[in-house]
Amino acid sequence: MKKINLFIVTMILMVALAPIGGNAYGATPVKALVTESKLDIDGKSVALKTYNISGHNYVKLIDMAWLLNKSPKQFDVAWDAEKKAVKIISSASYSGAKPLAESTPAGVKGELSSFALYKDNNRVKLTAYVIDGRTYFKLRELCMLMDISLVWDSANKLVVINSKKSFVEETGMSQLSFSSEYGEFQSGTVVNATLDSYKDQVISLVNKKRASLGLEKLSSSTKLEEIAQFRAQDMFEDNYFAHTSPTYGDFSSVAKDLGYTAVSMGENIAKGQSSPSEVVDDWMNSSGHRANILRDNYEDIGIGIVEYQPGRFIWVQLFSEPK
Repeated sequence: MKKINLFIVTMILMVALAPIGGNAYGATPVKALVTESKLDIDGKSVALKTYNISGHNYVKLIDMAWLLNKSPKQFDVAWDAEKKAVKIISSASYSGAKPLAESTPAGVKGELSSFALYKDNNRVKLTAYVIDGRTYFKLRELCMLMDISLVWDSANKLVVINSKKSFVEETGMSQLSFSSEYGEFQSGTVVNATLDSYKDQVISLVNKKRASLGLEKLSSSTKLEEIAQFRAQDMFEDNYFAHTSPTYGDFSSVAKDLGYTAVSMGENIAKGQSSPSEVVDDWMNSSGHRANILRDNYEDIGIGIVEYQPGRFIWVQLFSEPK
């Protein structure tokens, strides 16, 4: 009876992680390739159904929960009927049955998914695609969320996962921090205090420009900062520089997905500047960016920063007229 119950729980999770309502973001399906890389989890080679999308590996939650069971970073996966969401339970043993072996069809399409996902009691947002009727999550983001070491061994073409070590981002990645509503992700080579200082300096410089023209100062918004940081991080991860993400859409779509609405919003982006003064000067010397900085109906501001090369940053500046 216990085995039957475990099988039923596993099947419920598999259904829960299947597509709900089709392509959540309306994005064009992308090609998902069967990964040729091997996985090493805590020193053991494992056979795991994975896909590669735009250079990133995607895995199923229940597969990783099974493979990491009894490790220092074990977690369980459960269905929360009240919230109608899948829940990751930290430090808990995996309670489901062993995931069923499945074929891995080549050349299939993946559709972006955005069903509700929680880690313990916090809502989290991980990039996920529905592939061949199952939901696959970006492995790197999952390891980051669970604080599990993830290293690419290029010489042996091997993805190395070590649950005994903490997640450390690649060289050049800056601190990433989301609010508790969407989980807590922290990593990086640039210390948080430095990035906070840079963000404060940008806001201060912007307000000085506005004050010199008799405009009201902008207030720092924690929520806008969260959205701006998400935007900057997405540009770094997916290797693009534009106001519209190939995955999440434009900044207003990202804001909506993260629970923020406003009467009006604006965004300035920049790449390559090494200091707050340099980036603000560049924005002020561009008519479109300057107009955003000096728009009189804006009240709030938020800054996102990612270091993509030593001393070089991606900058995102968001403005809003709140409701």
